[in-house]
Amino acid sequence: MAGLRFESVSAGSLSVSEPVEYNVRDLIIYALGIGSSDLRYVYEKHPDFAAFPTFPVVLYYKGTSFDALPFPSPILVASLVFVSGAALCRCFLGWQARYPTQKTVRGNQLLLRLEPYADPGDSGRAAFPSPPMKNVKVWLDAGVTIERLADLPTAGRMKVEGGVASVHRKGKGAFLEKLHELKDEAGKVYYRMIDASFCVGATDFEEFGQQLTTLVQMPKRSPEKRRETKLEERAAMIYRLSGDYNPLHLDPEFAKTAGFETPIVHGKCTLGHTARCLLDTLAGGDHRRFRSLALRYSSPVIPGQTLVVEMWETNAPEEYLFQVLVKETGKVCVSNGRLLLHAASRL
Repeated sequence: MAGLRFESVSAGSLSVSEPVEYNVRDLIIYALGIGSSDLRYVYEKHPDFAAFPTFPVVLYYKGTSFDALPFPSPILVASLVFVSGAALCRCFLGWQARYPTQKTVRGNQLLLRLEPYADPGDSGRAAFPSPPMKNVKVWLDAGVTIERLADLPTAGRMKVEGGVASVHRKGKGAFLEKLHELKDEAGKVYYRMIDASFCVGATDFEEFGQQLTTLVQMPKRSPEKRRETKLEERAAMIYRLSGDYNPLHLDPEFAKTAGFETPIVHGKCTLGHTARCLLDTLAGGDHRRFRSLALRYSSPVIPGQTLVVEMWETNAPEEYLFQVLVKETGKVCVSNGRLLLHAASRL
């Protein structure tokens, strides 16, 4: 097997296209994984059965598989993106991932670095070259933005397209944003998603693109609304069935090697529970009113803990700011949150 091949393209023009597929069962499993008992999301015969609005965040882990997957999953590894100067490089065929000796965790996310490996069929030559962006110690999952543009079918085959949209210097590293769109085969866009990462220690790169996300300023007054939700002890065990099989969220020994006493909850599982609380409180749980949600990760959550979602109204119609605290510790686990809804009268 040959080593990784890289294709250099102009900044901002990289487009990764990966097929994804899901069915009704996937929608139900996801809804259960974020603590939903709403029949609209867990009962396929309900007249208003639909995908919960944040479901698409799992598709980039799941791909087209309907089985358990290795971590990182093939679709994640196949679309790794590195940055070098004013060019982007995409890795193609010829990859293999394994867990590195040093595992780094921040917030709710395990941050894996892919190591070189020797391919016996290739004279022992390392098949994973150093990424062009130099001195990256670790990639931190900084936040997520998800925008709903159209009703998602309850089953289907689609594709995720996108790539790196911007890279900027921040502190002792780089702040990187990846923009992806979920489309059908005809090109209709259903969702637009932004994943923000902080590349600690990154050097030898050029900034490009306009930063897509900014932090909202949280009010200093008390929140207008609060909602609590207690996570099941099995929260991460159930959520992983949607496609993110990172052992950090299940395996106690693996969690200890990463610096935790116990497995922690997936960041996007926390996102799902948060979105459910917001939608139930502010929109009667109606998926049709969901427009967009943005947040930043701040600290990890442990299965069995209680999330306290605090909500503030703004001067803009159907706009709400929010943050999430862990009741047992008082720590903020999700910060700088912003939710936009469609007005009920538009339905």
